[in-house]
Amino acid sequence: MSKPSLLRRVFAGIWNTITRIRLALSNILFLVMLGIIYFVYIGPGPEPLPEQAALLLNPMGSIVDEKSPVDPLQALLGEPTPADHEVLLRDVIEAIELARDDDAINSLVLDLGYLMSIGISKTQEIAVALESFSAAGKPIVAVGVATRYAALFSLPIAPVTKRKPPLISLKIDLFSLPVPVFLPRPSDSHLQAS
Repeated sequence: MSKPSLLRRVFAGIWNTITRIRLALSNILFLVMLGIIYFVYIGPGPEPLPEQAALLLNPMGSIVDEKSPVDPLQALLGEPTPADHEVLLRDVIEAIELARDDDAINSLVLDLGYLMSIGISKTQEIAVALESFSAAGKPIVAVGVATRYAALFSLPIAPVTKRKPPLISLKIDLFSLPVPVFLPRPSDSHLQAS
């Protein structure tokens, strides 16, 4: 067998170098993808919850027993469905019950500015859950439009007004934009509503 020519050996060496660089880059790319997957799905956990917080209950849409069926074609096209504007009654009641039993939750803030409709029976069921929350010694505060619904729930809900010191400090906006909530520490007894 004859030895390959010099030109052929030079091109073979260049080709082998390109192949090794390609393999090294594909391995590096694979390791980078594994790192991205790790940090996206397994990475750092959620931020720790504060020791004391308020549950903000702001249902958007209608409170229903069961969500409306969704037309698959409408869901595929990404159009809004009636189910997008429905909140399950069971979810609301479970949130109130879990907050009642959670020591980190010290109050409940009702913001019903985006509530479109709620039936009388659903109101009564939520009122029972709110009564148990209030019986646990935790205050319920109504914000904005929620003060109109306070009579529906038949509860001693403290509306936030400018005349007397509020239970919590709120910045209320006329257009129902998100409001920052600042809760007093348990030692701030001078802020408690009488």
